[in-house]
Amino acid sequence: MKTKISLSIIILMIFVSGNCLINSKFNIPHQLYMKSNYVMAIKHFDDFLETSDNGALSTQAELERSDCYYQLGVKAYDNRNWLLASRLFFLSNSSIADDKLDDCYFELAKKQLLEHSLTSALEYYHNIVTYIQDSEYIPEILYNRIKIYIEMGNNLSAFNDYHFLWENHPDNSYRLEIQPFIDDLMPSFIDEALSFRDSLNYDIAVDMLKKLSQYPSTFQGNIFIHISDLYLLKADEVLVMKQYELARDYLNLSLENDATKKEVISRKAEDICSLIFEEGNQLLISFQFDEAIEIYKNCYKILPEYQVCTTLINEVNDKKKSYLSALEFENIAMQYEEKKEYTPAYSNYNKSYNLFKTD
Repeated sequence: MKTKISLSIIILMIFVSGNCLINSKFNIPHQLYMKSNYVMAIKHFDDFLETSDNGALSTQAELERSDCYYQLGVKAYDNRNWLLASRLFFLSNSSIADDKLDDCYFELAKKQLLEHSLTSALEYYHNIVTYIQDSEYIPEILYNRIKIYIEMGNNLSAFNDYHFLWENHPDNSYRLEIQPFIDDLMPSFIDEALSFRDSLNYDIAVDMLKKLSQYPSTFQGNIFIHISDLYLLKADEVLVMKQYELARDYLNLSLENDATKKEVISRKAEDICSLIFEEGNQLLISFQFDEAIEIYKNCYKILPEYQVCTTLINEVNDKKKSYLSALEFENIAMQYEEKKEYTPAYSNYNKSYNLFKTD
């Protein structure tokens, strides 16, 4: 019995001494922290966190270590040592540190710009835009970054930043101030797209212009007009292959991009139908009425309710009836002629002739 009691006491003593050791290891940096000896506190917090398995104390240690970095960062910040302050705030990894971290990055970027070290300035701007997305500096940073990208010839990145600025800060003064710079770039991009049109690569040209149209600029209206023109060219291209439904789709897309072309596209559609009529009319010469009607029906793929086409088809159906009647009278006349009954033969030939003559 005494052995069991002694063993229990020993275990209890070990447990208590272990806890005391853990508390002692935590208490050392904690006391240093309370005395504002932040550098030494950080060192001892690091040692404690490497070995501690006490969740509650570890959490407390991490929080106090974070504040140590923050307090050291504030001292560097007050001394305008932006580089040191930024590193300490970064190590603090807290929201309160982030409130000052963007100041540091912004000032560091400003210094790099004065030294014309554009790449370094971009790195600091990147840190703010990527990791401190609610920073009040974002509009100004994007403004500066766009100008840097333009100077470096990286126009695509400049457009991307402008698009983000317009989407998220449309009324901001920096967005308004940078637009003329974007407008200056647009003509070269538009010309590049149109060069593909000139080489008959219409799809590539349309795709490029569509992407450009997403960026707000004073050239948007012109871009949509170019897209509309390209769809008209694509309609002509597929008409050669008699892909009438696709041609109709391209005409509609042309109108969607430029509403002022309504009359032009209507005339274009009617001109296409006129060409279809001419093709069908060639078949009428050899009395291929049904085949001609099938050709005419292609007009409905362009203009679904085109009354001119309906009227023409009705007329051709009437001609077909007249033609069949003429053949019938001619056949009857030939039968009379074989019987040498010339009077009825002449009468039926005359009826047949008049029907042909009418057609």
